[in-house]
Amino acid sequence: MIQRLRNKFIAISTAALVIVLITIIGSMVSVSSIHAHRETNDILTLLSQHNGQLSTKNANEAAKKRLGSRFNREELFQYRYFSANISKDGKSNKIDNSHILTVSPDAIADLAKTVQQRERTRGIIRYQGTSYAYKMVKKKNGQIGIVFLDQSMIFKNTHDLMLSGIVLGIISLILFEFVLIMSSKRAIKPVIEAEKRQKEFITNAGHELKTPLSIISANTELEEMMNGESEWTQSNKQQVQRLTHLINLMISLAKLDERPELQLQEIDLATEV
Repeated sequence: MIQRLRNKFIAISTAALVIVLITIIGSMVSVSSIHAHRETNDILTLLSQHNGQLSTKNANEAAKKRLGSRFNREELFQYRYFSANISKDGKSNKIDNSHILTVSPDAIADLAKTVQQRERTRGIIRYQGTSYAYKMVKKKNGQIGIVFLDQSMIFKNTHDLMLSGIVLGIISLILFEFVLIMSSKRAIKPVIEAEKRQKEFITNAGHELKTPLSIISANTELEEMMNGESEWTQSNKQQVQRLTHLINLMISLAKLDERPELQLQEIDLATEV
């Protein structure tokens, strides 16, 4: 029973820590992911409003207004993006890949056609293992402008935070489990002592109760020897036997955990005969 209680204590404590770690790490990753999505949408909006450029003066002023305290002119150069304009006849007539080196103009044209076929103004498209967020807008001259933004750098902090949180969470869980196992005996020591006192009380009380029962039984037998057996003496003997049986059961239950566990083993009766 004590071992089961100890295992239950360890399991509940571990489950509580897991819930706390998941809540903390999940909240941090969620907040970081929300900021990353917000940053991606803001940069895509700026690119779509300024013909796929962030380095112009107008784009810098618009970025300062839109980003507010998050605006940093130097940080605008860290983004990798490209754009394409699609004419009414469906051909890409203007491609800008001056802010990216890994995507060729032909690849940009193919990506622009793929995005146009989706008929979704916003979304994500993958190219050579990299995720690019895109935004498609219709211009006044009838052309369709599509800007692409490499969001891998933006979400890098979120991914690193999630990976670090998982690693630290596992390490914390292992250390906590080790400390918990070492200190679990001390944590349930009051319960062990209470159960020990309870067993001692039941055992002592059982032995103390047997003494008056023995006296009552002896007096009943003496009464039968002197005056003969009667319904009263029979009733006394029955009640004494009943109480004695109940006391023996109480003592047996108190010492139940002290008995060795039975070891069951299969026996081939054919070979034993």
